[in-house]
Amino acid sequence: MANTDRPHGFSPVGAILRVRPYHIEAATILYIGDAVELQADGYIETCTAGDLAIIGVSRGYSSSTASDDILVYDDTEQTFEAQDNASATLAITSLGSNFDHVAGSGSTVTFISAHEIDASTASNATGTWVLLDLVNRPDNAWGTWGDYVVQRNMGEGILQLAAGL
Repeated sequence: MANTDRPHGFSPVGAILRVRPYHIEAATILYIGDAVELQADGYIETCTAGDLAIIGVSRGYSSSTASDDILVYDDTEQTFEAQDNASATLAITSLGSNFDHVAGSGSTVTFISAHEIDASTASNATGTWVLLDLVNRPDNAWGTWGDYVVQRNMGEGILQLAAGL
């Protein structure tokens, strides 16, 4: 079965472990499901591809013209569902591998993120997301554009791990 290309950012899987408000600067655009990082000035912004300083995932959308707060899933144990970007073909042997993400532009209609797992960055030594499982759904299979369960591998305030699981 062929998977459908429908990027949707990072969506929490299972219990929501923690959500906290963080400050965003005026004119910062965040989409639902964007990976975010904490800046030196105390504000958060969207993470770029390969960024190691992920603090969590945006729960909401903001294109505020003034500084504001936005909720972020920031527990280091939180798991997420994310699609891969089809830059490589993932298989069951990808379990436990670490990946970077691709920071695509979100939708101004649905406000959903276009962040995806960068399948071409599969590694056993580095990467900001660790692949835990294939999302169990009839319309999902190993291969390109699959949906996977992932967890942050490193980030602000936690150890930067040298390997996946």
